[in-house]
Amino acid sequence: MKQPIKHIIFDLKGVLFDYPATDWQHLINNEPNKNPFIPLPGLQILKDSYKKLHGTGQTFYILSNFKPERFALLRKLYPEVFGLFDGIVISGSSGYAKPDERIFHHLFNTYGLIPEECVFIDDAPGNITAAQKLGVTAILCDNFNQLKSEFKKLKLL
Repeated sequence: MKQPIKHIIFDLKGVLFDYPATDWQHLINNEPNKNPFIPLPGLQILKDSYKKLHGTGQTFYILSNFKPERFALLRKLYPEVFGLFDGIVISGSSGYAKPDERIFHHLFNTYGLIPEECVFIDDAPGNITAAQKLGVTAILCDNFNQLKSEFKKLKLL
């Protein structure tokens, strides 16, 4: 019997935010208040799911391949979003990158998560496959209407 979902794990780029190709060093050094990030519909799905499930024992995490300085800028620009998460693992800080299973194990071990109790949302098929091999329910985010439908099926919305 499948275990209930207790932990929702989001990727950042392509799920919650997007950004154009940018000269990041120039931006960070010379235009620290410029916002290159574009919120995606997945961000509203996160907020709606959080509103429904916060306080029920459901927890929310980020697992994303991101450079530390880029992530610091995103976090500075959207502090209200990052306040929703119970934990964050970023490749630039962990030393591992998806789809390497070690980054998933790092998340599980750091926060005491059981893979079979997790759902992972990502826009890269290789990352979805890696998560599924570890027993995680995984949703490919290539269509936000489909993502919303999957969340409803899992009673996460």
